Amino acid sequence: MKIKRNTPDIFVAEEVPWLIAIMLILFIFAFVAPGVGMAFDGFWQGLLFALAGGGMGFAALCVFVERLQVILDRRSGLITLRRRTVLKYEQQNVPLDAFVRAETEETTSRKDGRTRQLYRPTLVLADEGGEARYPVTQVYSSGGSADRLVKAINRWHAQTT
Repeated sequence: MKIKRNTPDIFVAEEVPWLIAIMLILFIFAFVAPGVGMAFDGFWQGLLFALAGGGMGFAALCVFVERLQVILDRRSGLITLRRRTVLKYEQQNVPLDAFVRAETEETTSRKDGRTRQLYRPTLVLADEGGEARYPVTQVYSSGGSADRLVKAINRWHAQTT
């Protein structure tokens, strides 16, 4: 995730998978354009080609392209987690006063006899029974982006507490 704003009043981090979105749109056009052209020769074959290939591309676009935002706002006193896909929009608000810290969750992936560590950023909030965890993203990934985001959130939170 990329940090879009980091001021004393607001912290905004966002992820938009532009490359995947563009590739999937090109995939859709790669089937729809020839399918329309083939429809002039054999209507059903061209239509089937366009709908099947374009439909698969559109389904992948709906599943794999998701805009994520995490917003910590001192003025409103809220933490906002937003997820937007082609077909769905979700927003979750939690009080900023309940924020304890951000941390990196870790899991292990095993494939073909190899193991690798995967990470995702998580917000830890005070709850009646202790602490509750809210993952910023549902997907674990390799690399250091989760850790960089966690450190940036914790630095922002520590500035005025």
